[in-house]
Amino acid sequence: ALALGLLAPYFLSVLVGKSFQAAAPLVLYTSLGFAFGGCYYMVTNYIFFKSKTSHLAIVTFVTGLLNIPLMVLFVSQRGIVGAAQAFMLTQLLSFLGTWCLAQRTVPMPWWDAIFSRTYSH
Repeated sequence: ALALGLLAPYFLSVLVGKSFQAAAPLVLYTSLGFAFGGCYYMVTNYIFFKSKTSHLAIVTFVTGLLNIPLMVLFVSQRGIVGAAQAFMLTQLLSFLGTWCLAQRTVPMPWWDAIFSRTYSH
């Protein structure tokens, strides 16, 4: 997603013409937003497996509500790029909230591997 966003200015001029070159920042933020959405789908399965979907609904509802003021604020300050930034940030928060919920629902050794001082070889 990051590579796509960074290469967008080059591809847009070839694929859609130079008149759409200004859309390059939108590609960066929306592709990162969709990447965070993909990360969400990687961790949400643990919640479904343990039938804790009511908790997932809370995370989804809160991030959805948060999207409204973020969208209004960012669009008023940055225009359409702000809309893409608000989308990306909301998707990131949705992923992080779901990841934390998944970790609490089905503890995984992710944090142990990151924070432990001893590693098994």
